[in-house]
Amino acid sequence: MLDLSVLYLDDLPVSFIWGTVRWPNLSILKPGFDQSLSQISPGVVHLARHIQDSIEHHATEIDYGPPHFEYKSSCGKTYRELSTLYYYRNGIKARLLRFFRNRLDAKEMVISDSGS
Repeated sequence: MLDLSVLYLDDLPVSFIWGTVRWPNLSILKPGFDQSLSQISPGVVHLARHIQDSIEHHATEIDYGPPHFEYKSSCGKTYRELSTLYYYRNGIKARLLRFFRNRLDAKEMVISDSGS
């Protein structure tokens, strides 16, 4: 499914995000914004609101790279995830989860760096 999100300022379109959706996975193909309004960063605001809306609607993946990556990556020899986005709600459980996840990530980095 094609997806077009448009941010308006005073009834004028100032930013767009065009992509595809295969729910619950979203792929961003082309973002854009009105250059004359670059001081107020409409593209950054729009992207932040897009992420917030996706989280609220329980999206499981927002892909900012090429769409259908699994298909395209099958031609390559290796796959390496470049970044991960974690969303934590407020509260003690979220703080503990974030603490332990950060410690685990730090251990994995040390192990993988020493093996290189």
